[in-house]
Amino acid sequence: MTGRPSEELIDCVVIGAGPAGLSAARALTSRGRSVVVLDKGRGPGGRLSSRRTGETRFDHGCKELTFQEPETSADLQEWLEADVVAPWCPTLEGGSTAGPYHVGTPAMNQVIKHLARDLEVRFNARVVELRSGEAGWKIIQQQGEVELICRSVIVAIPAPQAVDLLTPIGFEGLDRVKNVSFTGIWSLLIDGPHPDEVGFEAVVEPCPELAWLAAQAGKPGRASDGAWVALASHAWSTEHLEDDKNSVAAALGPICSNILGIEHAATTIAHRWRFGLTSTPLGAPTLVDRETGVAVAGDWCLGPTIEDALQSGRAAAHEIDGLLST
Repeated sequence: MTGRPSEELIDCVVIGAGPAGLSAARALTSRGRSVVVLDKGRGPGGRLSSRRTGETRFDHGCKELTFQEPETSADLQEWLEADVVAPWCPTLEGGSTAGPYHVGTPAMNQVIKHLARDLEVRFNARVVELRSGEAGWKIIQQQGEVELICRSVIVAIPAPQAVDLLTPIGFEGLDRVKNVSFTGIWSLLIDGPHPDEVGFEAVVEPCPELAWLAAQAGKPGRASDGAWVALASHAWSTEHLEDDKNSVAAALGPICSNILGIEHAATTIAHRWRFGLTSTPLGAPTLVDRETGVAVAGDWCLGPTIEDALQSGRAAAHEIDGLLST
């Protein structure tokens, strides 16, 4: 992931190092295009990220990698063969099992790291403006400096954030991007009992407030500790989306503790995924403004799954590669 001079003209800059952005970058690179991926985060992950609290690690975003037909998905099979994904069949309360769920190993963000391999990805790179220049697009950093100059851009970030970049350039199809909507999701990180102590690894929809509660120790490749992650229900998350994280932890913590049979958890930390799930998608794999050479990509183009994100990224790459060839 080496850098290059900002004055070098790049074929394409991809904004967003999630599954859509990275799949787009991989597709363009495989066609011989020069590509740089920029992401505002400190490292790979997004909703596939893992969060550390001391020595404890939590997968606090997506609970699984969802594919419509996992048995025939080339992406999933490749990840399984590369040992960055493994099946997980958690024991439920009552003794039955669920799944198989497919999860990253040893953490969910391993999938992102795998997709980013051999690509030039720059983290801590917040893009605030796309500025048209004689040579191409100037990618402007938060400090007003030019990060890169490129011939084309793929904007692979949540739709509301994409709108901020696309509005000033008069992106064709902007109104369609504005119509995309999301359901926010609250997650709760809990340092509690080991799953062996409670006799189960996961609970599905135990109450109106929660959709999911799972032990991290049960997943392949994880540490044997008392880390648990809860995901609030869609209805509860929507009702409390603007609450502060401390009040969310105070509300959900006792509910989780009751399910786990403990008085209170040693640690409860709430995290809001404001753009957690796509509720109204774009309805197309990508949109491309052919006059400007700017495209959009993301799971929100088609739906809420990682499969949607991968398909969108590749569709955007196909369109941009065609424009670069003209």
